[in-house]
Amino acid sequence: VLDDPPKGSLEDDTVEDNDDVEVNYMTQPLDHFASATTQSTVTFQQRYFSSTRFVVAKNDDSRPAYAFLCVGGEGPGLTKSVLIDSVHCTGDMIELARRLSSENANVYLFALEHRYYGHSYPFLSTQNHSSALE
Repeated sequence: VLDDPPKGSLEDDTVEDNDDVEVNYMTQPLDHFASATTQSTVTFQQRYFSSTRFVVAKNDDSRPAYAFLCVGGEGPGLTKSVLIDSVHCTGDMIELARRLSSENANVYLFALEHRYYGHSYPFLSTQNHSSALE
């Protein structure tokens, strides 16, 4: 078992209009390719961001709905501004979301922080996990 996500400030965002961006964590296996014989159960918390900024009407199945995912690359950890004004995930993705939303489509935005960067670094706890990492 790996430690909880690191506690830290997200106040380093430079974009003020990011109140709709939520910061969440999901449990990920450390080794996605563990064989049936190793069956590693080591996990870590991977940070991701979500926004409903371009959702016209929640719970309305009659509208087309899209989900855009930006996968953060190797670089600085992400902040809430990643789905608003960022070199990582904006540009065409945001413009297309804006256009689809103006046509009454629901567009959900997600950004996944790269493992081993930012707050998604799998810190080992003080327990001995060397066998799980072999």
